[in-house]
Amino acid sequence: MIENLVKYLLEKANFLSESYENQIVNNEELADYLTVDIANEWLLAEIKLLRVFFKRNLINKKILDLYSNIYNNFTETSFDGKLYDDEIWTLNGLKNHKFWEKQRELAKELSEELNKIKSD
Repeated sequence: MIENLVKYLLEKANFLSESYENQIVNNEELADYLTVDIANEWLLAEIKLLRVFFKRNLINKKILDLYSNIYNNFTETSFDGKLYDDEIWTLNGLKNHKFWEKQRELAKELSEELNKIKSD
């Protein structure tokens, strides 16, 4: 089961870590909804699952923390979030906003940590 979870999380983290140009390929028809689709991929239920895997020593704390940070950042900037900004949720925001730059960095770190498990 851990192998499937790692593969699944790697796909999400790798897509989030991609450049705007790579993210938009084959997704142009989604327009500004692409940002919402990306954010909606990061789920609280998965944090709960990661906590179980952490308690069983199947993943490290950094994986749990990175995933949680990505999720929390999306939550804080969502419509009712305390850091909501219309610009974040546009394609221009996806391309240029510092929020997305930070999310990409966190996703890259998460990918690196997940790849360590994959190669073990």
